[in-house]
Amino acid sequence: MLTPLLNRSVPSKAETGAKPYGFRYKLMLILLVACLPGLAIGFGIYGTVTGKMERELQSVHQNQMEQRVHNIDEELSDLELSFAHWAFDPAFDKQLKTLDFVHGYEQVQELYRKLIVADSFHKLIGHVELYLKSPRPLLMNADRYTFLTDADSARAYESWIDGHPSMFWTSRTPDGTGVQGTLVLINRLPALSSNPAGYMMVTLDKGKLLGLLRTLSPYDSGAALLLAEDGSRVLPGGTNDLEDALYSEVASREGEKAAFVFEQQGVTYSVNKGEITRLGSTWTFVSAVPLSAITAPVITLSQWIVGISAVGLALALVLAMFASWRLYVPWRQLAQESGTLRERLDRQLPMIRESFLLQFAQGRLLHWTNEQIRARFEQLGWPFIGERCAVIVLHLGQPGGLTGGEEQQREAGLLTDAALDLAKELAAGWQLIRAEAFHDQERSIGLLIHLPDSLSAEESREQLLRLAEQLAAWLDEAMPADMPFTLAISRNAATLDQVPLRFEEARQAHRTRRPREERRCQLIDLHAPQPAAGTLELQYPFALEKEVIYAIRGGLQEEAASAVRKFVQELSGSAATEHMVQQGMLQLLGGIQHAMLQLGLNPVRLFEGANLFEGLSKLRHAGEMADWFEEHVIAAFIDAMGVKQQSQQKETIEKLALHIRQHYNTNLSLDELAEKAGMNTYALSRAFKDVLGVNYIDYLTGLRMERAKELLAGSDMKMNAIAEHIGYQPSYFNRLFKKSEGITPRQYRELRQQPEGHLPAASRE
Repeated sequence: MLTPLLNRSVPSKAETGAKPYGFRYKLMLILLVACLPGLAIGFGIYGTVTGKMERELQSVHQNQMEQRVHNIDEELSDLELSFAHWAFDPAFDKQLKTLDFVHGYEQVQELYRKLIVADSFHKLIGHVELYLKSPRPLLMNADRYTFLTDADSARAYESWIDGHPSMFWTSRTPDGTGVQGTLVLINRLPALSSNPAGYMMVTLDKGKLLGLLRTLSPYDSGAALLLAEDGSRVLPGGTNDLEDALYSEVASREGEKAAFVFEQQGVTYSVNKGEITRLGSTWTFVSAVPLSAITAPVITLSQWIVGISAVGLALALVLAMFASWRLYVPWRQLAQESGTLRERLDRQLPMIRESFLLQFAQGRLLHWTNEQIRARFEQLGWPFIGERCAVIVLHLGQPGGLTGGEEQQREAGLLTDAALDLAKELAAGWQLIRAEAFHDQERSIGLLIHLPDSLSAEESREQLLRLAEQLAAWLDEAMPADMPFTLAISRNAATLDQVPLRFEEARQAHRTRRPREERRCQLIDLHAPQPAAGTLELQYPFALEKEVIYAIRGGLQEEAASAVRKFVQELSGSAATEHMVQQGMLQLLGGIQHAMLQLGLNPVRLFEGANLFEGLSKLRHAGEMADWFEEHVIAAFIDAMGVKQQSQQKETIEKLALHIRQHYNTNLSLDELAEKAGMNTYALSRAFKDVLGVNYIDYLTGLRMERAKELLAGSDMKMNAIAEHIGYQPSYFNRLFKKSEGITPRQYRELRQQPEGHLPAASRE
């Protein structure tokens, strides 16, 4: 059909009567006409639609403002309801009026726990404080309590709640002279009491409250204010010229609730207001949005249309000049770019294929049909004839010299990449079956193997075993001698949609490796029968767990680390798989954290919110787990317990010293005091020496001698009566007194009762 057209002669310009540049002029005319509608549309949008859109968007802004104010109102309502319930908590009942902060240790600790929970109870809470006016005015938060020794400070906090209901909001400071810069919710304690013991103060987080306030103005060039009932500004603090001007404008329009427009530095702003009333307090929210920001998309669109159309007019002249003789240049450039893209695609094809293999093997393409998967493999240069497949998963263990640091992790990554290169090289050279290697996850490599239909099930298994053994031999030569590894051969997949299931079975197979496996390489053939899950039992060493906890409680760090390693060895000897060892170590971690709670330590605060169970679950080898326990658990636990025990020890010794001063004349023994303190005698004696600087006997003897000297100098009691009064036999009292003072009790009395300038007979001699 093309032959007649090609054979026809082309008429000359004289024959047709056409001008030499007719084609160029016609093309120019077409381009000019094509640009005119764009100009018309641009000017039409700019002239008519902009004004109407400004009004519509202002209305939308007002509705958004009301909705966001409503959301803030709901947040505050939820906070009020929550803290109304707190006021009925038994910890905040009338006993607060008589609470002894020096001796009421358990009640004070309960208050601390309540305040810690309250601090994190709601996302808007900055901190929670408790004010108690009796027995002594004090201010308490989750970290400490402070007695208000200054009478003016106590009166300021007292007057803060005068004239207010049981629960109310305020933005004022306790003395009422300034603004807090945020909002404070105050609730009397106990609830509904006519004579409260104090009140709880919930101060909202200024940053989060500012963030909530800025949602009222969704544009960076806008502003938002929070005003108190008296018109004073609560937030923000007034460091912005626009906010200052907006505040002045709102103050000048006091009483007006309707939206209005004002200008600042040549920019027109739309201002909307919203009010909420909470517990008798009314706050006003003000949002200012620049109209230019609202209408900017429309104006920009119209300007782009006009600009593009104008540029099109200019380009029409240029294009018409060059289009006639450069009509085919784009086709030549497209051919060149196509070749470049083909080269790039060829270089990227292996990575694309590996990425697709990973997604396919991990089950992320379950919604694909088998035909779609086969078509994609063919696009990636791997045509499938039949659908029989199998998977081999290589899992590299932790080398003995690597302990998990950043440098060691980088070295482990290099070893994994080297193993992947070996697997790819081996897969490329295999003849009877086709295999493709890909990086599965950290220290794990997968091989997807296409089994021809011509191979029987037994022949396929033999080929898979040969491939795995060859890969194991290569790895044995190339990898470090102390790096164990596991090769798992999956069962055959009859269809492509079974591959993800077989891949997951092979991935999990390395967990069945025994922790004391002496062989460097363990080959797991899932075609062979596997032991039932019920036949693998874990013998948990409870006795060693107690030994670990006792060592930690005793502050014996080296002994605790040694006990953990014994625990790991015992667990590894009884456990069937590494996964079971990991479960046993997780149980040990739970037991240690339970012991922390029993000692009054908070694991969440001690470890700064770190998820220890997640960190431990990432470890697979017994040595890694033991090192991790010593570094992250034992040292931190012992350090925290030492600080706590020092404080408790001092408090215990001070109580015992008071008891001794009150009963010094009774038959007090160290065993009796140790039983009273819940300690052994050795620990109590050492604690006496550490806290008071003297041992128990010297402390008791000193008290009795001081009392004896008082009675000798200020009474007429006989020596035997004084000895019995302070708890000594008379003869022993004489010897002990002379050893302590250098003279006998009788000489001491004569010396103290003689007038000045006269010495007793014994002294003159």
